[in-house]
Amino acid sequence: MSCEPGSLGCHSVLAASLGWRSGGRFGAASTAEEVTEGLDLAGRVYLITGASSPLGRELTRVLTLRGARVVVASRVAERAEAVAADVRALVRDAAVTAMGGLDLGDADATRRFASAFCARALPLTGIICCAAVTCAPFARTADGRESHFGVNHLGHFHLVHLLCGELIRTAASSGVQGRVVIVSSNAHHFTYRVRRGTHRAVRTIGFANLDDDVGYDPVNAYAQSKLANALHAAELHERFRAAGVNVAAFAAHPGFNERELARAFDFPGGSALAALMRGRLTKTPETAAATVARCAAAERRALEGAGSDFGEGDRAGRYHADCAPRRSSLPARDPRLARALWEESERLLGMKPGEARPAPERTRSESGREGAGGERGRGVVGARGAPSAEPPASPVAPADAMTRGEAIAAAPALAAAKTTPGKSGRWGLGLAPAKKAED
Repeated sequence: MSCEPGSLGCHSVLAASLGWRSGGRFGAASTAEEVTEGLDLAGRVYLITGASSPLGRELTRVLTLRGARVVVASRVAERAEAVAADVRALVRDAAVTAMGGLDLGDADATRRFASAFCARALPLTGIICCAAVTCAPFARTADGRESHFGVNHLGHFHLVHLLCGELIRTAASSGVQGRVVIVSSNAHHFTYRVRRGTHRAVRTIGFANLDDDVGYDPVNAYAQSKLANALHAAELHERFRAAGVNVAAFAAHPGFNERELARAFDFPGGSALAALMRGRLTKTPETAAATVARCAAAERRALEGAGSDFGEGDRAGRYHADCAPRRSSLPARDPRLARALWEESERLLGMKPGEARPAPERTRSESGREGAGGERGRGVVGARGAPSAEPPASPVAPADAMTRGEAIAAAPALAAAKTTPGKSGRWGLGLAPAKKAED
């Protein structure tokens, strides 16, 4: 957990990020039906991954109740059909389409699913990324990736890339802002501590050890994937904005579920403490779906300028919990880390640098300002790293001369460096000589 000086003290930052402070019309006890009351979503189409989960089922029910068509996506077609049948029984004339075959841990299966969706010629108003591996023992996906990172982040990164064109075209033709809502978690504060050749380890993404079982911890692995979700949403929104398209991206914390709580208190005596906290920290599907539904369907003006309370502009407002913007961790707000994650995700998926969409082309005027030494301000595509014919090499500065953000930005270039174990036992990126095997 990071503690920052400034107008918001340590306690208020903690309260805001964990949802203990609430303001506005809706809060932690609000339900998805309440936050969408009065909305007419007729003509909108949402794709929900992980729709067979309690959260996915409730989102499907509420969005169809408000008139939207929902495409429920699942790895197993029978599960998607079961969700569709349940929702049709609860909501009269519910427009639900079931689609199976979405294995987010298999890039080929994800491509086939995206092709099958596009073949239906449906509009696409929003993508809600709910599917997740939660605090599971070490396992690998079909593509050989660690399951939390491979499914929770990389699979959704790939899916959004493949359907990005449909989102942009629908937003342009309908005039309704497209939405990408990626379900994150406040657990992202507790990712791995990674040592990068500096005097202390910091909580971030261990690019050098994403698929290693050495020092693996289910809670840290889950938290790392949720940090990746928050970073993906922030970077995705910046790229949509730079491209000038009418699509927005959000990361949403629905609330802690029973499995997260059990894992967090997995220590001697923890079960008794978890029993006391159950109900205070965990949410029902109805209240858990509220923040996600609000980010997906609320009117644009209700969500604009959400980060102004934190004095950090629009990037801070990309993370929501308890139906309001919350201050995420320092790494989750680091634009260099977000860009490094984007580039590493492209590499892991076998893409060329800059291939992942949206990949806006910089305009002639922007290139001129940047070439003349002008400041990269808001709306300048170059500030978000638009692709070029020959991506510039990333110079690697000595580790002791780097700031936290600069060290993270250099992570892909440092991936080949030797590693040193962090305080938690997880091997992290660094420049120190590797210890001998017997150590």
